[in-house]
Amino acid sequence: MRHTMGNTPHLLTTARIIMAFDLELWYLRSLKFMISHNYLGPKLLMIKAMIRDLASFLYIIFVFITAYGVVSRAMIMHNKVDFNIYGIFSQIFYPPYSFLFGEMAENKNRTYIAQTSATYVLLAIHMLFISILLLNLLIAAFGFTINNVQVNTAFYWEYQRYLLIREYFEKPLFSYPPLTILPHIWYLVTHIFSKFIKPHNHNDNNHNNEEPQTTKEKFFSKK
Repeated sequence: MRHTMGNTPHLLTTARIIMAFDLELWYLRSLKFMISHNYLGPKLLMIKAMIRDLASFLYIIFVFITAYGVVSRAMIMHNKVDFNIYGIFSQIFYPPYSFLFGEMAENKNRTYIAQTSATYVLLAIHMLFISILLLNLLIAAFGFTINNVQVNTAFYWEYQRYLLIREYFEKPLFSYPPLTILPHIWYLVTHIFSKFIKPHNHNDNNHNNEEPQTTKEKFFSKK
């Protein structure tokens, strides 16, 4: 991209970000090979099951974060929020999200004392539900999931190991880069052959089979 696009820092930055995310996913995908390990495999299954539990709580947490972020910014930062993607996420969604990790740096507006006081009341209610209620409920769900996987560790590990071995056993020989281009070329050739060449040969065979039939019909019609 550097040679084709020239000196374009924005495109290079975009490409660097995409490559960074791709590298992150590649590292995470490399954990898949640890499933075959008898100790680390069940731990990965626990993480996978806990991610499913977390996904069910994300919507509830998002509702609480959105409610507090919009209401509090409407009172203490009226007409000060930039209504673009960066402003909405950095000034509305991120401050309530940072409260989950103990960052309590809330803005103090001495001009609107009543609105600031109401914001702190909302903050207390927000922290009560998010930090105490929902997070503890999520931890309890994690504990139940871990116990469930721990009881059936041997079964889950053997089944996941079987799936991993079968996946690589059923893959073709050239299914890994850079050899993946060869199966695609083969599939393209077979598709063209089945669509254009094979129907043409089939029509020729049908035409050859119809000629004796027509001669027989002419012979019997004369009789």
